[in-house]
This record gives sequence, structure tokens and C-alpha cells, in this order.
Amino acid sequence: MNGYVRVLFVTYLITLACVIYLNTVPQTIHIYHDNSAFTIMGIDNKAVTIESRNSKIRSALEYFKTSSDDVPVHKQLHVSKSENVKLKGSSRKFVEIENDAIDSRTPKNERTNSHLVRDDVIFNGSGMAVTVRPGTRQGERTNSGNNARNSSSHLVHDDVRFNGGGRGMDTTIHPRTPQSERTTARNNVRNSSSHLTHDDVIFNVTLLALYHNTTMKYRHSGICPGLFANDSRSLKQAITFSRSFDRDFHLDLKLFPTITKNCKQYKSKRGFMEKNSSKEELEFPLAFSILTYDNIQQFERMLRVLYTPQNVYCIHVDNKSSEYFKNAVRSITNCFSNVFIASKLETIVYASITRLQADINCMADLLHREEKWRYLLNFAASEMPLKSNIEMVQTLKIFRGANDIHEVFAKRVKHRYLYKYVIENSHIHRGQGFLAPPPFNITIVKGQAYNLFSRRFVEFSMKNKIARRFLKWCADTYSPDEHYWASLNDLYHNTFLNTPGGYKGHPDKKEYVTRHINWRASYDRCYGEFVRGICVFGYGDLPLLKRKGQFGTNKFDLRKDPIAYSCMEELLSHRVQHPPPVYPNHWKNLNFIKNSNT
Repeated sequence: MNGYVRVLFVTYLITLACVIYLNTVPQTIHIYHDNSAFTIMGIDNKAVTIESRNSKIRSALEYFKTSSDDVPVHKQLHVSKSENVKLKGSSRKFVEIENDAIDSRTPKNERTNSHLVRDDVIFNGSGMAVTVRPGTRQGERTNSGNNARNSSSHLVHDDVRFNGGGRGMDTTIHPRTPQSERTTARNNVRNSSSHLTHDDVIFNVTLLALYHNTTMKYRHSGICPGLFANDSRSLKQAITFSRSFDRDFHLDLKLFPTITKNCKQYKSKRGFMEKNSSKEELEFPLAFSILTYDNIQQFERMLRVLYTPQNVYCIHVDNKSSEYFKNAVRSITNCFSNVFIASKLETIVYASITRLQADINCMADLLHREEKWRYLLNFAASEMPLKSNIEMVQTLKIFRGANDIHEVFAKRVKHRYLYKYVIENSHIHRGQGFLAPPPFNITIVKGQAYNLFSRRFVEFSMKNKIARRFLKWCADTYSPDEHYWASLNDLYHNTFLNTPGGYKGHPDKKEYVTRHINWRASYDRCYGEFVRGICVFGYGDLPLLKRKGQFGTNKFDLRKDPIAYSCMEELLSHRVQHPPPVYPNHWKNLNFIKNSNT
């Protein structure tokens, strides 16, 4: 009996201790809900924490102040849609609107009619705090197209913050935010780890910052100087980085136009050169033709590297590119008066006349511009310049109107122009029969698609009758972009053309400085990978690229090695700030300059 009494006494003491503890330690409200009800597990008289029932995403969310009601409630209560929770003589009613917990005392004009993410939304009656956690299940993320019309659901530029660590997005909006500062834009928020949708949330500031920080990730790491110096520690760090390339943030193509909505802000954040260039550059503007068809981020970053305000840029977008991609490119070009999309877009078929015609369309548009550019350089968006603009200008002034167009005679591929080729089902193949000889008995010379063209040469190719007839004949050849320009520039065999800036020497002896290309058959090692016989550069190729003196190099793939691309951006940025010397005697002695038709 005495033992039984002792057990009861100990039990009483334990119970008393628990009661004292529960009455002195603040409790947490856990709101668990399915589509029909909430369960209140406890009430704290000062603040509450709402937690998710899902253990995988259980984490404290935002705190908010409740009423001053002192509520010593410790038993479980079940609250359905219209039931009340008694709070010390007063009634605090919770209602459910589209699966959201909204305090009934929240003024009606401050309530939202949008669909919010359940488990992740807290209303406090004076504003809104929203946290979208990366662990939120896809089925619980919002895809509502409704508008949040109340005063506490309008987000403004300064109130949207990404933490930059892929952990979600925190937003805080005060209902007294002036109406003029609230957005009415209809955009979606997406990042790599969370989805939050409000049609009137503006995301250009947030996404722009996130996108910019991602593009600068590897430059900020300080790895690039060591990679250019072939430092072993930097190489090991690059290997570590390379294991997480697939986890880097990639801005959704559909959302890209969002970051360019405020052009001034976009250009400033992304570092487009808007300040006045040197007098030398202003007096010698250049034109650029850029071909692109996908990978909007690589195109945007390449344009940023090339851009100066006195130059002019024509962008040819493959007509078979998606509308989302075209809109993304258009959103960028709309921010600049000297960057535009070609007036006629080609549906490009590999190795066909459409590839050459894309460049010609841009050339025609560029000639109609008011800018009196001196030289034209054509690029693919997969390439990267190796010189800053001031270096290009100082070098091209030495050219004195000479073109640098690749020419080869002995290694011509004759079947490409002896037979007639046709395009069927978006592919080019050899047709039946031979092709007629080229007009005016022009000798065919092999070359490359990417070259340096003087303005007079471009005008000649657009207006000269022989050049136009030759272009029409080339339409039935294979890869005409590799022999049209070279044949027009060759004045050793085609003297009668009298091409402005053409080369009078033998094609096989001509030097070529426009591009560095690491072919599979070349002596340089490729640390990236070969695609169609061309090295797609990796970070191991950086020491070699730093030493190259050509105007550009082909090629890069931002998706395969963002480190190499980022470090090349850093190299070019350094050369803009600290231009290396140009050695005139070196360039004057190039044979295509000494033997040019100028």
C-alpha cells in the first residue's frame, strides 16, 4: 500500500511539474490542414509559429504578432471552416479561403483573392509575409492566374529579395506602401528551387539580380587568374566546380523578357558599356552581325562583351527558333538604339544557302543604317572575341581597307560546287546532275564563313552585278558561305573582279587573323570536347587562348563549361580597362595587307 501511495505521489509531482511548465513556457500553434480543416495544437499569448505537417519540409516559418489575449489553452482543438476558437472571453475566428488561413479580423480590403501556397502563407492583418520553401511539393505550389488586389499583396521593387542561396524567396510588403510604388505587372516568379505566382508581382529586380550574380559566380570565386596561369590549385578548384554545373541557376526562357523591362536598370546591372568611348573609337565605328538560334544567356553575355554605344549590331535569329527565344532576343534589342534584329529572318538549313543569306540580310540592313561603320565582323553566338573594341579599332586602322577573308586553293572540296544540291525536309543533299559552271568563269576558292569585311567590300557584294549573279549560282552549291566570300576576295585568279580590299597574292599563302579555331587535325590540344571536328573549349584551354592574337575564337558552350566562358569575360574586361599595346609593324607586314586592293 505504501508503495502504491509513493507511486501516486511521484505521479502527482510529475503532473504538477508539467502543468507548471506548460503554463510558463510559450507554446507553438501548429496549423495542420488538408482541404477541409485546421488543427490547433497550442496557443502562445505573444507569437505563433506555423509549421508544416510534412516532416521533410518542417521548419519554422515567419512569426507574426497575435492579439494580447492571454490564452492558457493546451488541449487540442479542431477548427473547421466556420468554427470558433475561444480566446479568454473573446472569439477569434479562422476562415478558409482557397485553402488559406486568414485571420477573420483582417480587414476585408486587405484580403487577397489569389491562390496562395498552403503551409507557406501567413497573414497578420497588417501586411503579408510569404515564404516559399524549396521542399514544398510541386503539387502544393501555386499556379493561379488570379490577381492579388488587396493592399497587402502588392509587391514592389525594393520589397522582393532573393537570398541567392537557392533556399527560396522571402517577401515583405507593408499595406501603407504608396500605390504609385505598387506593381501591376503580370509576371511569374520561378527559380531553381521554388515557385511563387502572383500576377501583379514584379520580378525584374529580383530575377535580374539573381541572373547577374549567377553569371558572375565563377569570376567572383577568384579562380580565373590561376586558370590562365595553369595553376594546379585553381585547376583542382575548377574540377570541383565542374561537378555542380548542372545545379547552376538558369533563367527560364519564358521569363527572360522580365529582367529587361527596366532597360536602364538592366543595362547598368549587366555592365553594358554606356559611357563615352575614346575619340579614336568614336571616329572608327564597327558593325557586327551575330547569328543565334538558342541559348539566350550565351547570346546575351556575348553581346555584352562586344557592345559599345558607337557601334551597330544586327542580330539574325534562326526563323525556326521558338517564339519564346525570339521574344527574349527582342526584349534585349529593344533596350538599345544600335542593336536590332534583321528585317528578314532565314530558316537556316545546315550547309545550305540559308546560312550565307542570313549574313547577307544583316549586311543589307547595316548598310541602310545611319552609322558610318568602317568594318563589319560576323560572329556566331557560340564564339567569343579575343580583343577589346579599342584593340580592334587600332588594328583595323592599320588594315587601310584590306579584308581578312580566309582563302585556300589547293584543298578545295570540288564536289561541293560541281554537283547541284537541293534542300528537302530541312536537309541538304546532292541532287541529280552536274551544276553549270560559275558565271563569268569565276575560279572557286575555299574559305570560311567568318571574316573581316571592309565597308567597301560589303557594298560591292551587295551591289555589283557579277557578285549578285555569283550569289544566285552559289544557292545550288554545298556550304556556299565557305566559297562565296573567298572567291570574291581572290584577285590572284579573279583579277577582273577588282574587289575592294581583295587579296592579290596566291590564296594558299594568305594569312588569316580573324579567327582562332582548334580543329581536330591541328596541333593544339583540346581540353574541352570536339563537336563536328571543332574544339568546344574548356577551362584547360584558357592559357592557350590568352596568348592568341586573332580577333575571335570558335567555340564555347556555356552549358558545358561556364568557367571557361566566365574567365574569358574577365580577360576581356581587363583588356578594356588595360588595353595591351598594338604593334603596327607586325600588322603592316601581313601579306594580305601589303598585297591588298586598296
